[in-house]
Amino acid sequence: VSAISFREDLLVTLFFLLYLICFIKCLRPEASKWISFLSIIFYLFALLSKESALTLPIIAFLYLRVWMWNSRRYWIFIGYLLVTGVYLLFFLYVQQFSSMVVAERPLASRLFGALVIAGHYIWLHLFPIGLNPYYEQNTFFMGTLKNAVTAAAVLVFMGWTSYRLIIRPLPKYFFLSWFFITLIPVMNIAPMVNPATERYLYLPSVGLIVGVVIAGASLLDK
Repeated sequence: VSAISFREDLLVTLFFLLYLICFIKCLRPEASKWISFLSIIFYLFALLSKESALTLPIIAFLYLRVWMWNSRRYWIFIGYLLVTGVYLLFFLYVQQFSSMVVAERPLASRLFGALVIAGHYIWLHLFPIGLNPYYEQNTFFMGTLKNAVTAAAVLVFMGWTSYRLIIRPLPKYFFLSWFFITLIPVMNIAPMVNPATERYLYLPSVGLIVGVVIAGASLLDK
């Protein structure tokens, strides 16, 4: 495991999963109000661990879409939205005093690089070799044929997964979407010091692995 000392990625994954467990439990009619309160606390802890947790309400909303599509219990998101608003205000305030310098790139270049980075991460799940805690930044932003093919394949895969989730919300599409959604904050769309590193995969890997397992099991059942 590369860069195990970067514990924020481990912590956000832990609190993310604890939040999701509490969120699912608080959807039950007999659930205690303390479960809802506890889910908000875990969400706050996840946010304080790493900003990737901002994707958590989206995952929770998609959970309702897949498993409880006829539910009207959207009021439970009020607490999460309030916590998110306070966190963003605090984050923007702290950013004013940040002295970190990050190389700026055109938006089109960052979007292209984000797709290439996502493809690189998927490749690492299939062939986890040549791991590196720090990658050369220009590797993912060069307009090579390999990068262009990777970006196009990822874009098609993301579009197909999103389309299937909308028209036929099944668990396998939910978990595959989990991978891309939780990966967005670390795909270098907003300039980052480290455009890619394996430790960013702790949280997204949960969705990709579960999604692939469910998809494989459904194929075997046919």
